[in-house]
Amino acid sequence: LGARTAAAFAKAFGIETVGDLLTHYPRRYARRGELTELTHLPLDENVTIVAEVIDVRERPMRAKKGSLLEARITDGKGILTLTFFNQAWRAKDLRPGVRGIFTGKVGEYRGSRQLAHPDYDLFEDDDPGRQESAEAWAMKPIPIYPATSTVSSWQVQKAIGVALDVLQDLDDPVPDAVRHALGLIPFDQAIELIHRPAVDADWRAARKSLRFQEAFVLQMALLEQRQRLKEQAATPRVPKPGGLLEQFDAALRFTLTTDQQEVGAAIAHDIATPEPMNR
Repeated sequence: LGARTAAAFAKAFGIETVGDLLTHYPRRYARRGELTELTHLPLDENVTIVAEVIDVRERPMRAKKGSLLEARITDGKGILTLTFFNQAWRAKDLRPGVRGIFTGKVGEYRGSRQLAHPDYDLFEDDDPGRQESAEAWAMKPIPIYPATSTVSSWQVQKAIGVALDVLQDLDDPVPDAVRHALGLIPFDQAIELIHRPAVDADWRAARKSLRFQEAFVLQMALLEQRQRLKEQAATPRVPKPGGLLEQFDAALRFTLTTDQQEVGAAIAHDIATPEPMNR
């Protein structure tokens, strides 16, 4: 990425490497054909929604010079107003009937909800006819990423696309035999499909594989740590007949249960070995 974009990602998300970027996974998936329910949007929070433009109008501002452009968008039930100050040129983009992704902070003005100066990414009208059927185009999952007021979801998507286009083969920490036995897809394929799914089954398979890999790597790290601990030397502490352990048990005012006796025997066995106990 360019220096300016990289700096913005580092500040917004702490992303410093390609690995950081590719593991900034989508938090959900939207579709061009599905509109976001607008009536349940939380006030004073940044949202990313899919909606359709109803109409656009421009009017002069009363208190100061300039104009106000207002575009109303809908999910088919509720209506949300987009407001832009001195940006009349946006009327060419926000035509009635156009759908897209809109992001901004939800505010309220005179009882109506609005997004002031929102960012947006519109769906091109000619997309369905060029590459895929209208139905497939409408239902294709759109990754929605954790975003900020300075870096939008589709900016994250485009940056990840740049990395994916030049990405080389990735080493998979999960052995082939384990992966095949569990029906998981390879790491590099999972990274591709989590960010660029064609259907819902793609990102579901990717998420399943990535979740297992994360748990697998964590367990391997714990096993390595345990093995290193076993390689260290420890002084064996062998319980003696009539020693402190037996004296302690005898001084108790109750009889140890079977489970308590088994635990005590297991610990006594471990501390009698020449390696550290890990319990």
